[in-house]
Amino acid sequence: MFFEDALEASKILQFTLTARHKGSENQVPMCGVPHHAVQGYIAKLKKAGKKVAICDQVSEPDGKGIVEREVLKVITPGTTFDEHILEGKANNYVAAISMNKNGFAIAHADITTGEFRVSEFDKFKDFETEFVRISPAECICSRDFSDNLMLKNLFGRCEGVAIFPFEYSKDAEKELLENFKIKSLEVFGLEGKSLAIFAAAMLFEYLKETQKTDLNHMQKIVFYAVSECMPLDQSLLRNLDIFYTAKEGKKEGTLVWVLDQTITAMGGRLLRKCLLNPLLNMEKISKRLDNIEIFVKDSSLLRLVRDLLANVFDIERLVSKLSLGSGNARDLLALNQSLQIVPEIKNLLSDKFPETLDLLHNLEQLTAYIDTAIVEQAPLSVRDGGMIKIGFNKELDELKLISSEGKNFIKDLQEREIKRSGINSLKVKFNKIFGYYIEISKTNLHLVPEDYMRKQTLVNAERFITPELKEYEDKILNAEERIVELEYELFYQVRMEVIKEIVKIQDIAKGIAYLDLISNLAFVAMKNNYCRPEIHEDSELKIVAGRHPVIERIGSSFDFVPNDCEMNEDKKFMLITGPNMGGKSTYLRQVALIVLMAQIGSFVPAEKAKIGLVDRIFTRVGASDNLVKGESTFMVEMNEAAYILNQATEKSLIILDEIGRGTSTYDGVSIAWAITEFI
Repeated sequence: MFFEDALEASKILQFTLTARHKGSENQVPMCGVPHHAVQGYIAKLKKAGKKVAICDQVSEPDGKGIVEREVLKVITPGTTFDEHILEGKANNYVAAISMNKNGFAIAHADITTGEFRVSEFDKFKDFETEFVRISPAECICSRDFSDNLMLKNLFGRCEGVAIFPFEYSKDAEKELLENFKIKSLEVFGLEGKSLAIFAAAMLFEYLKETQKTDLNHMQKIVFYAVSECMPLDQSLLRNLDIFYTAKEGKKEGTLVWVLDQTITAMGGRLLRKCLLNPLLNMEKISKRLDNIEIFVKDSSLLRLVRDLLANVFDIERLVSKLSLGSGNARDLLALNQSLQIVPEIKNLLSDKFPETLDLLHNLEQLTAYIDTAIVEQAPLSVRDGGMIKIGFNKELDELKLISSEGKNFIKDLQEREIKRSGINSLKVKFNKIFGYYIEISKTNLHLVPEDYMRKQTLVNAERFITPELKEYEDKILNAEERIVELEYELFYQVRMEVIKEIVKIQDIAKGIAYLDLISNLAFVAMKNNYCRPEIHEDSELKIVAGRHPVIERIGSSFDFVPNDCEMNEDKKFMLITGPNMGGKSTYLRQVALIVLMAQIGSFVPAEKAKIGLVDRIFTRVGASDNLVKGESTFMVEMNEAAYILNQATEKSLIILDEIGRGTSTYDGVSIAWAITEFI
């Protein structure tokens, strides 16, 4: 890295800065890293919110001019495949936003899985809730938007999101039609949705610019309406400790910590999506509960399916890597092993889960092809050979034979030359700069045969070449060079065969993820003694012997005391009082968590549960301030309360864990009383 890049990178990576033309007037700041260790340094730069451009020469040096170089890929926080940064069971999204006076749109994609989704919003609050829910690693927007005060506040609240300006001026609709090779955007549900179309086209263009290759694994754009699922705002995710504990930011002690016993990374990501998108459709909830119940009633089937899933790698990310050209032979082997499990899973499930079984395509021809091509202990690099099996390609087999014979010849030559010269320390050696040579120590130079030609002089030895050795050197080196070249061509050929089946492979990944999800929820239900909730449309909520799903798993030194909860048309409001540590907050949260679990289609921690669908769950919990924005504890509390009162409907579940604090007794009681009456 040079100039400003070197100055900035040296601070982030804590390098000692050096310079080109050091000491002269034209001194240029410079720093660099060893190429074999580059991934660790790239990871640090991405964590610092930087983009990293990877450049390399694209033409062979001919000695006549400067070698041509190009940017081969731009790695950004939201487009990385780095296993040091990615979490296997979580998505890594890059988002694009667009807005005008009529509304807002957000497109987001996970390049590691091929997922691409877009939505539109009339109100900023709904857009804000969705942005926080997606929690992208990176967001692009027009430079004008990045100066918008509302967006600045939003970005400021989302820790870890890298914001990059990106200007897009092409015909968005035309570009999407061409990129996805379709006649109408109606197939994606985007017809007439100009903001969503613009955001999607901008994001796709950005991905093309950073990846410098075809995005074959991104087969479609999914337009979704937020009304299809229950919106979860940031305060609910925090207050109910869904993914991270509110105080310590840990995974242990959260709902996902209890529920996530998934076997595959794909199943883990799907579980998180379900938790972020509770269902509002009773039919979909019932269908998921029916599928879980199949496993609950057949523990033998559950065990066998989970045993098979343990042999499945992350198919989504493997096929994405291979499609983008960043995969290697080991990725092919991992994908192959995963695809070979599919027929066993299908046979085991027979006629169960028909919709899921339709996704589990049989790709025996492809798996057999990979089996014949790739060696079992394949190397990490695709540029050094050693990947392709003997018998896969005739030319390669012949070249390998020449190479191995040549190596035997070198061994024989050394023995012959020792006998001929009488020099026991004589060695036939090789290095990449000088090729093959005979090395003889200075003390034995008087014994060197006349036909030896001097090649190089060292301090303690001389290096020689013979006509015979030179001839074999050319033959071996040419063969080895061609082997490496041909192996890469054959690897590319196998990779392209995989890409031809990318749609079916992505279907398989979806099917495996869903099987992992429902078998996981069945496993957790059986392990923790959950019951199947009865879901209905009216407003009755009846929980018999309900338990807090997290606290009962943490509390090893005591037994959790179950609690009932009953609410209906005649009893819509409950005011709970009691001493400190009496369990009030636990009770409030357990009711909310049981309702949330029921609406993701999960069994729940209770003896019996009858749950009326809710459209939103609102929480107002704890005391915190936002001094940066000039808001006191009381002001934050009132803003949260006002948001709930403005957004809630008669179908909402509201939890207020204390209200009206930070005021005098009469003011606090008045506020709480007024809010209670309004609700």
